[in-house]
Amino acid sequence: MLSKNIFSKITLLLLLSVLLLNCSKDEEPCVTSPPALVFALLDSTNQSIITADNRGSLKISYTNKGGSKAYISDVTTGKPTNSQLFYGSSYLVIATARGESISSFDLEISGKVIGTLSLDTYQSSNNCGSWVYASALRFNNTPVTLTDGVYMIKVN
Repeated sequence: MLSKNIFSKITLLLLLSVLLLNCSKDEEPCVTSPPALVFALLDSTNQSIITADNRGSLKISYTNKGGSKAYISDVTTGKPTNSQLFYGSSYLVIATARGESISSFDLEISGKVIGTLSLDTYQSSNNCGSWVYASALRFNNTPVTLTDGVYMIKVN
């Protein structure tokens, strides 16, 4: 009788272990910072339009619900050491698209609009938080490919 009791306990323990392991595999890893929209602006020869000279002038603007022009405040630029390209990035453009239902944003360099971004977003539903993510990006109504976490935007 003792062996049946031990066998039942071991079986129950194994089943619970398998169940707990399977549940933990389904969870997304916790993200500690917001997921930014990262992009490179490329000319027809695949050279970066963002340069060391103009990188401070990159802006993303939109028309708010009141009809006024507004700017995304967290736009940054950078150049990884292993890259020839400068990248732009912003989380607030994703959050604004989702939260304010803004469908298009103008990209500006040196005060000149170079094109319009449109993005689709979704709200995460994991246990770690509820960040907003970009699920698709278009530039001047042309879909933009995501390559290694960077949207490669061709500007003509």
